[in-house]
Amino acid sequence: MFPIGDSRRIPLIRFPLNQGNAFLKHFKFLHHFAVLPMIPGQTSDLVRQHALATLTATFMAQGHPTEYAKQMATAAIFQTDLELRNAQLTHLLGWLKQEHSELYSQALGHLESTREAFEQRLQSGS
Repeated sequence: MFPIGDSRRIPLIRFPLNQGNAFLKHFKFLHHFAVLPMIPGQTSDLVRQHALATLTATFMAQGHPTEYAKQMATAAIFQTDLELRNAQLTHLLGWLKQEHSELYSQALGHLESTREAFEQRLQSGS
């Protein structure tokens, strides 16, 4: 693992996944994958395997080599999942701010301490 800011880090492939994007028009099943629950254990391995296999096959049909197609499919699914989790967290924070303002600042504090702990783990390599 490289330290944060190290120029040797490999950048993530980013696939923009908004509604008007041509990418989503071709891979609509990602929407179904992306709206699966965030609770661990709720998404079956079979669903994940199906999404990966379908997207990999689509990339291969477009002429991408098998190994690249697998990596592109994994990156697309991973990015979709990250965007979903970001939207869920944003929605939850908005709800807390509006409905439970007394907890909102505590929630922000927990998020910040989680970020700091994560960055420390990355920097220490653990």
